Amino acid sequence: MNKFWIACGFSSALLLNTLPVASVLACEAERLPEAVRSGPIVEQVPEATWYRSGRDWIAAPDACQAAMVVEELAAARAAFEDYFGPVASAGAVIDVRWAGEVAGLRSVGLDWVLPWRFEAGASAGVDEALVASIRAQIESQLQSAGAPSDSARVDALVARALEQLGDRAGASGADASDEASSALEPKAIRHELAHLLFLREVWPSTRGRGEQYGGDAPDWLDETAAVLAESPSMTESRRASFRAMAERGELIALERYLSMVHPVFAGQDFQALMQAARDKAAQGEAAVLSASLDPEQGVEARRFYAQTRGWVDYLLARSEQPRVFADLTRALRDGQGFEAWLQASAARYALPVTLPALERDFLGWAASQ
Repeated sequence: MNKFWIACGFSSALLLNTLPVASVLACEAERLPEAVRSGPIVEQVPEATWYRSGRDWIAAPDACQAAMVVEELAAARAAFEDYFGPVASAGAVIDVRWAGEVAGLRSVGLDWVLPWRFEAGASAGVDEALVASIRAQIESQLQSAGAPSDSARVDALVARALEQLGDRAGASGADASDEASSALEPKAIRHELAHLLFLREVWPSTRGRGEQYGGDAPDWLDETAAVLAESPSMTESRRASFRAMAERGELIALERYLSMVHPVFAGQDFQALMQAARDKAAQGEAAVLSASLDPEQGVEARRFYAQTRGWVDYLLARSEQPRVFADLTRALRDGQGFEAWLQASAARYALPVTLPALERDFLGWAASQ
């Protein structure tokens, strides 16, 4: 079963993950200035957990993990601006233990908030907690990549990561932890941050929380924004899955892909989970709930992510214009259908003018990858 976490009680459900094991040495991160420590959230979140990154805030267990988020925030913002334009909003990434304080954070002017499951702290070398963290992250990485995640393979990868730590026995604990972190990329936080930026900056939700996967945009477009922000290692993993799908003749027909509900959200178990979350939210509570995807749902979700990566690569290859996504998004948001946009914009972006012709060209391109 594929395990995932969600946090509710705010504008949308968000996938949660765990940051890689942090360094035991102090990392550079700017403390929250005294002048802005105000509002109801401060009464609940210890001041020592707050860090600053440009316009954004981070509530993390330690400076090292905050520094990691600073890096991921910068990467997510840069990718979003490349494809969709400038980012004006300010937000916060907070430890999931403070998910109940989202409303307070928003009340003091933050536009978005991402609860995140951090490590409990950045300490120690190779112990049971580290092994468990490495195992969980490897399993998550394999599932995201659509790769087999049987116990034997996971055990082997855990052993390899621990061996790397052992090879650095003479080095500092910080170096060893950094090595493990590098081996455990990609970091899904960029993906989730891009979802939030898309919701805030481009296409918000006008429906009740839990009634749709993201905002009002088609699910493939919502996912496009997130996939475009992913780390290089995650991107290559998606591309490998896309190529395998193309070789097996398993690509989703564009007519279906461009209108389908995200496979995770379409599941009945997820719908029931969201109903429970809505009930909590209606009482003014924030709920952090866990659920599992059945194997078939997991396969369909991975196919959806892989096809999204291939689809955006195709559009970029043909158009050679990163802002094709911004243009397409504006057209769809203003009520124009995809086929109408295609007919009007095909020449500008070097695309076929009809959906059937686009399908043929897409399949031909996919076969050549």
